[in-house]
Formats: sequence, C-alpha cells, structure tokens
Amino acid sequence: MKNLISTSKLSVFINRTQIIENISIDFVRGELVAVIGKNGAGKSTLLKAILQLLPHTGDCNLSSLTSEQRSRIVAWVPQQRDIIWNIPVKMLLQYTAKKSATNNAFKTKSIDQIIGEVLALTGTKHLLNHNIRSLSGGELTAVLIARALVQETPVLFMDEPLASLDPFQKLKILKLLKKLSLKGKTVVATLHDIDLIEKFFGRVISLKNGRVIDNDTPENVLKPNRLRRLYSD
Repeated sequence: MKNLISTSKLSVFINRTQIIENISIDFVRGELVAVIGKNGAGKSTLLKAILQLLPHTGDCNLSSLTSEQRSRIVAWVPQQRDIIWNIPVKMLLQYTAKKSATNNAFKTKSIDQIIGEVLALTGTKHLLNHNIRSLSGGELTAVLIARALVQETPVLFMDEPLASLDPFQKLKILKLLKKLSLKGKTVVATLHDIDLIEKFFGRVISLKNGRVIDNDTPENVLKPNRLRRLYSD
C-alpha cells in the first residue's frame, strides 16, 4: 500500500535543543493513528515538522512540495481552538472551501455540495448559522474538523482533539474520527486519553524525549510494562 506521508531520520532542533530525533515513520490510507507520550515528548512538534510548520533535518516526502501542494494532501486541526473572527459556521466553511478550490474535488462538486456532505458527516448541520464563539467545546471541535474536511484532503492531522472535552463529547469526536478512517481518510491525532485508544485506533506511536519508543497496534503498545517505560522519568 502506498505511503501517503513518509519521513526518514527526521529531527527538529529548537534553540539548539533537539526536540525530535531521527524519526522514520509512514502513514497509509485509511489509518487511524494515535500519537502518545508525556507532555514535552515531542508529539505536537513531530506533526508540525511533518507539515513543514517547523524547520527540520532529515527527509519528509512533503518537504519538496509547495504549500499549495501540501494543502491538497493534509489538513491540520491545531490544539489552539481560538478563531479571531466571531463569524457564523457557514461563513467559516465557505471561506475555507473557496481557499481550497484548487483541489481536484471541486472540479466535480460545488462548494455547497461539499459543505453539505461535511455537515452531514460531522453532525453539525444544526450549527450552520451559529457564531463560532457561541459553540461549546465539543461543538467547536466538530466544526473545526468540518473546516478541515472541506479541504478534501486524504490526510487529517489533529493536535489534542479531545482536550477540554467532557466524556460524552470525547466519545462523539472519536466515533467521528473512526467513521472518517473507515471512509478511507488517514487520521493522525496526538492524545493523552490512553483508556480510549484501544477501542478506536488501529496504530499507536509512542514518543519519549523526541524518540519513537513504540510503533505498533494498541494491543501491543498499551501493555502495562510498555506504558510504565513510556511515562517513567
């Protein structure tokens, strides 16, 4: 199966401190991948480096692409949920869709058609005319996923999508991510909720001090002895 994203010996230095060290990983179509580790392990830094939001050494198949070409491959949902403009959800999705109008999908579908499909998939149709700042945490997360989905990319990167959500909201978002992977989208998310991973995710990458400790199925990675090794000082 062809890798959508590949890295080889990818490393990141920030202020002369090495944050990511020689990481070689691949992501293929339809995967739902959790990236776990202690705070400061390098989870967010790894995703940002792959997205070319941070400088790095080593290789990544996205590095040689223009920003426009990368935007056709992967969409990004950052941990920071703040949106400057308090605009209706509909306007946010339309603005994002128009910016992504160079994607192949828009040659056969109208922007309204794609927005309608995304609203149905994320269960956010009832929020279409709500202003962004009126949304609950779970609603805003779902809308930001919808914003990423209108870009019609095969890959979705998410940084702590479950942060600040209550248990019901977490399950709702995880079910949505599972649905997306079953439809063929590759979803990679950094997480702290270890207890929820095994039910929803097919692969787990664990990071410690900027290095990959495990890259395997949840059944193997989430064994008590491996978790002790991962989270110990």
